[in-house]
Amino acid sequence: MSDPEESYGDHLVTDWAIEQMKQPGDKPLFLAVGLFRPHIPWEVPQRWFDLYPLDEVKLPEHRPGDLKDAHSHGRQGWHKWVTDNRQWAKFMRGYLASISYVDHQLGRLLDALDASPMKDNTIIVLLSDHGFHIGEKENWEKFALWDQTTRVPLFIHAPGLSKDGTKTRQPATLTDIYPTLCELAGLPIPKQCSGTSLVPQLKEPSTPKKQLALTSFQFWSEKTPSLAVADPSYRFIRYGNGFEELYDLKNDPHEFTNLADDPRLAKVKERLARALPAKVEPMRKIPTDSRYHRGRKRGKPTN
Repeated sequence: MSDPEESYGDHLVTDWAIEQMKQPGDKPLFLAVGLFRPHIPWEVPQRWFDLYPLDEVKLPEHRPGDLKDAHSHGRQGWHKWVTDNRQWAKFMRGYLASISYVDHQLGRLLDALDASPMKDNTIIVLLSDHGFHIGEKENWEKFALWDQTTRVPLFIHAPGLSKDGTKTRQPATLTDIYPTLCELAGLPIPKQCSGTSLVPQLKEPSTPKKQLALTSFQFWSEKTPSLAVADPSYRFIRYGNGFEELYDLKNDPHEFTNLADDPRLAKVKERLARALPAKVEPMRKIPTDSRYHRGRKRGKPTN
């Protein structure tokens, strides 16, 4: 892309956020900064592509026939097109370039915070809404329940409390963010929150977390939602059609081998299965005249 870097959306959003931090004020500031990349399309300035020469791009870990013991996500056709047309490395390059570009924007934002009076009393949370497949398990984008889709970056800095530079293997979900911020801000945690505060893990990363990481997804080909639950060692998935998968995350982080039928892990599967909801709400139907319905015909706004 040859457009000036200052004209790109994420650059403009970062400019806006920096301006907010410069505004005078005597009240606490909550600033939500939404950066779009590395979401597709991977349209970022050329200099970020130049960091990754095409002949040096490494493809992700991939095993031919990986879906033989796994649930079919129904998107193999996309992967076949990518490989048949020799686009895999180009797509990987675009993804890497977009990550570096958005990392630069985060750097600009944090540099501005460091230069502001709020430097030493600001809580910082960095997260994403979902992971991304670049051909792993012959899948692209998301639309799955494997670790590649459900794992997201999550960084939390709490001045005077968090042990910065450390990490934890304890399971966490995005529903934990709100109760965590409530506790850090000295606010009561609403009873309806399904997540739990991560403050104990911020103080001591090795502190065990009883609540497991639960994820759900509705495959269009199935009437019942599929569910996945994970602890630090295993991921268990039960699909809407009854098919099950179990992965050893420590010894098989790429989830190549489905161990759901391994009798040696029957108790592990049983333990994780107990964490799945006994009842799942049916997929929400969005009215066809709703502004949120993707199939709605666009026209003039109605009163």
